Amino acid sequence: MGLTLMLTYPFELIHTRTCSDMSRKGQSRLFTTTFDCFNRTNIDEGRWGTYKGAQVAVVASLARAVLQLPVYEVVKRQNWLSENF
Repeated sequence: MGLTLMLTYPFELIHTRTCSDMSRKGQSRLFTTTFDCFNRTNIDEGRWGTYKGAQVAVVASLARAVLQLPVYEVVKRQNWLSENF
């Protein structure tokens, strides 16, 4: 869970930045390519700039993993699943 997130998060960040750069109307684009976005992020923000905001994603992932089984058990015990489906 955490390892996968740490490996894929830089790609998600670059994707988000390039998509938000494309949506600006009437302004010149900041990044010309994906590699340009990656290089500028590394130059401007340092090596760990591609992990900006990863802490929030890790906490959200941990919260989901911790709560998933107990919530399922409560729902199953209340028999909500069999009545509604």
